[in-house]
Amino acid sequence: ARVMQENLSKIYSDGFDLDIVMTRSFNHIGPGQKDRFVIPSFAKQLVEMKKRGETQNELVTGNVNIVRDFLDVRDVVDAYMQLLKSGTKGEVYNICSGKGWSLKDIIAKMCRIIGISVSIIPDEKLIRPNDNHIIIGSNDKIKKEIGWKQRYTLDNSLKDILNYWNEKA
Repeated sequence: ARVMQENLSKIYSDGFDLDIVMTRSFNHIGPGQKDRFVIPSFAKQLVEMKKRGETQNELVTGNVNIVRDFLDVRDVVDAYMQLLKSGTKGEVYNICSGKGWSLKDIIAKMCRIIGISVSIIPDEKLIRPNDNHIIIGSNDKIKKEIGWKQRYTLDNSLKDILNYWNEKA
């Protein structure tokens, strides 16, 4: 479906001279994101574990070995704004960090940030059989063509997400 959308946008851009700039946005994360998404779900559970003060913490997960390219939503919005002003008509830009992190590494980072340890308990029901193991993008084009720069590191984002859930709990 995405390829068809890009092709249709390209037709309208070229054939009807419409100023259309396309994006391929990778996984966004940030404070305020609903806990039906994987990173805020982990963050909420970890904050709750920390507040309970338990020493034997178990986190039930799907496949934590998948690798994804996560970008803070504030950087995503900044990229969109810059593309609205300076993006080249008819071009496609990846909106991503250009780095991959496994969910297992992200859980470990969050545990270090809030000072707890967990045992990861895989649940077969949460594992998607057709999940791509690794999805990482290249942001070279958007950096080169419009000078976009990522401002939030993964650690910054995770701290803000954990603070959000801490305040909400």
